[in-house]
Amino acid sequence: MIRGTIPAIERWAAGLYHDVLTFAQWAYRDAMRLVDTLFRWVGAQFGAFEHWVINSIWAPLDKIAQRVLGWILKEGAYVYYLLTHPDKLVALLAGWLWREWFALLKRYGRTIAKYLIGHIIGELAALAPVLEDVLTHLL
Repeated sequence: MIRGTIPAIERWAAGLYHDVLTFAQWAYRDAMRLVDTLFRWVGAQFGAFEHWVINSIWAPLDKIAQRVLGWILKEGAYVYYLLTHPDKLVALLAGWLWREWFALLKRYGRTIAKYLIGHIIGELAALAPVLEDVLTHLL
């Protein structure tokens, strides 16, 4: 019986060793598969976050920066030129002021003339001695 028992124990131990080794290999492969799945999920989350940052933050900011840079290169250069060349700025403003002044005179000239004539007539008594002095000094 001992002779039959020892080989049976050896076979049982070998089978148990084989079962434990098979279970350990399966557990290791399953754990590695789960770790690999976790790494892929984390990578996908980072990719989705990167995609969101690019589309929601970077692209709009880049678009704004491109528009600002375009304005600076186009209009800003002209503004800088006018600020560094005051004679050109004065010529530009003077032309605009003359056009606006004449447009106002066309629109309100009659009203302004009536006011000035009425005001001059009202102040004629005070204005007469001044006109006499001016004419005396001129002649």
